[in-house]
Amino acid sequence: MFHKVYAVESNFFTLAFIAYVLSLAAFFSFFWTRSDRSARLGYLLTTAGLLLQLVSLIARSIAAGRWPFANLYEFISLMTFGIAAGTLIVGLRYRIAATGIFATPLLVGLMAYAFSIKKAPEALVPALQSYWLQFHVATAILAYGAFAISCALGAMYLVKDRPGTPQTGLKALIPETGHLERLIYGTIVFGFAFQTL
Repeated sequence: MFHKVYAVESNFFTLAFIAYVLSLAAFFSFFWTRSDRSARLGYLLTTAGLLLQLVSLIARSIAAGRWPFANLYEFISLMTFGIAAGTLIVGLRYRIAATGIFATPLLVGLMAYAFSIKKAPEALVPALQSYWLQFHVATAILAYGAFAISCALGAMYLVKDRPGTPQTGLKALIPETGHLERLIYGTIVFGFAFQTL
């Protein structure tokens, strides 16, 4: 039973990684072509990756008999899940397609690292056998996801605010700095609250 569920987890993790790589390609296509179709495809692929990764995380929880909070691979997998969710929330809620251009490279890079350190689930060491661990990791994941999105928004701000360059190319896809400031502030406040918890 364990091996079958672990195989499901591995397969869905791989599919999620592929979906995120394809979403990165779609967002870069959007950057070059300015096609709304490419941006929509990027968000669709990010959503597909998020759902595939959710199945992967659920399968890992079943295989391990616990929440997937015990090691670096599981933590990074959960963090990328939070980044993907944040990318969708900010990008779609505020209609900023450029969010995908800045967030998906981070998402794909972390997924690639998680892929390289992937290992089968193990029993929790005694020091981690606590309900506080679940609370601690869940709040940390929400915080790190928010901080990663604020990082992407901050990079967008730096590109937009660069003096002496025309408002063309990538700068034309990024909203005004005042709007970005409010979003950066909001994501940092959200992340700070959950990191404090």
